[in-house]
Amino acid sequence: MNRWVMLGFILAFLVLPSITYSVKAIPETIVVPNDYPTIQSAIDAAQGGAVIYVKSGIYHENLKVNKSISLIGENRDSTVIDGNSSEGYRHPVG
Repeated sequence: MNRWVMLGFILAFLVLPSITYSVKAIPETIVVPNDYPTIQSAIDAAQGGAVIYVKSGIYHENLKVNKSISLIGENRDSTVIDGNSSEGYRHPVG
């Protein structure tokens, strides 16, 4: 085999294993009510690390957050989680 071809193969085997690739995970984004009608249904469907973006509105529900997520409201004055008082309490997030 040609000496230059052999040298090329040797260099390729030395260099290629040292190349590393950086992979950046993009968190899943869920929009309420576009993707799910309620915040709780979005939480239930989300993978850990997901971002749940809640559009402006009043949401009458009590939430159980049992995984690591980011819960972001569209506007602090017009995105409201008002606990479901029919259940006898108004602590909307637990």
